[in-house]
Amino acid sequence: MAQSGCEVYFINPLVFDSVLTFSMKQFTKDSNLHIIEYHVPRLLYYLRFHLRLLYDLIINTYVISAINNLSAYDELWCFDFLIFNSLKKIIAGKKILFVSDKPANDNLKKIIASSDFIVAVSEYLLSLIDHDENNKIFINHGLSKYFAFLAEKRLKVIRYVPNNPIEVGYAGNLRIGKKLD
Repeated sequence: MAQSGCEVYFINPLVFDSVLTFSMKQFTKDSNLHIIEYHVPRLLYYLRFHLRLLYDLIINTYVISAINNLSAYDELWCFDFLIFNSLKKIIAGKKILFVSDKPANDNLKKIIASSDFIVAVSEYLLSLIDHDENNKIFINHGLSKYFAFLAEKRLKVIRYVPNNPIEVGYAGNLRIGKKLD
């Protein structure tokens, strides 16, 4: 998106490394690509899973207000449903949630309700989400150019013998119960 001229703010996952302070660091890579690191107290990681209401209050008070002060966003893309409990307080024209898990988690259900669009790489996951069908977007899995380059390079050195297949390992979330999506 940044290469096509859009102003992009990429907010990294929260860094739980400080003792008591909140801090934000912004790195500008190219004139229109801004990478944001938000450092928060380590205690928040515990609160995120054990005292969610307190975690949400702190995140809404410090992190969301800092995000809103960075820019006026036309679109916000959220890839981690555990950071926020809702996208309502983030000021953006469109709020897009990328879903990679079944909507069984209460927090995921809340953030889905506050999103304008839902994007997923699985039609099965989209079918489980209660949201306006016109605002659910299926995209296929994508591979980066670097990943494809490495795969092609490594395939050249693998000694494949017909009728003696190579063993391949896969790590991912495509298995859903007994169903392979």
